[in-house]
Amino acid sequence: MTSSEQDQTAELYFHTPGSGNRKATSYRRFATVAAAVSFVMNEITPRDRSSCFLEFGEHRLGYKDIKKLHQRENASNGQTDGKAN
Repeated sequence: MTSSEQDQTAELYFHTPGSGNRKATSYRRFATVAAAVSFVMNEITPRDRSSCFLEFGEHRLGYKDIKKLHQRENASNGQTDGKAN
């Protein structure tokens, strides 16, 4: 991903527990892709991460791709974060 793509606004959709057997769809908009990725990896429960997807520009990423992006960002920053699932 290019730095210009990383600076784009991003929209995040994910399911959260609803009442009974239903799940509610949550939506969040972020100023940057990096902020959205950080939110997914640090704020959403591991169970709910599997349902999330991130849209920016012409891209749509599921959780596995978001996780890879997070790992690349950490590697490029010299961080080793073993917490991400």
